[in-house]
Amino acid sequence: MFGFGLSGTADIMDKLSIPLPTLSAAIVIAAELVGGLAILSGLYARWAGVALAIEMLVAIPVARMHGGFFAPYGFEFELTLLGGCLTFAALGSGGVSLERMLRAPQE
Repeated sequence: MFGFGLSGTADIMDKLSIPLPTLSAAIVIAAELVGGLAILSGLYARWAGVALAIEMLVAIPVARMHGGFFAPYGFEFELTLLGGCLTFAALGSGGVSLERMLRAPQE
C-alpha cells in the first residue's frame, strides 16, 4: 500500500496473470493492513491469521515458486510467514491481547 499503491500492486498482479487485478490488489492490501493491525493488537488474530495464510498459499505458487527456495527470489520467507499465520490461526493471540482483555470478566 505504501510502497506501490493500489495501481502499482494491480500492475504486478496483472503481470502475474491474476484475474481482476485491481480488485485483487485492493483485497490483498486490505487483508495485509487490517490483518497486520489485528495481529499486532491481538484483536481477532485468529481470523487475521486465516486470511493472511490464504494469501500466502496463493503468493507462494503464483509469485515465488519459480525462484527456488532461498531468498531473495525464492519462497522461504513466504513459507515462514505462512507458518506464523497458521500459528495465529490455530492458537490465537495469547494472554496479553486486546481480545483477552475485552473478554475478561468485569469485577
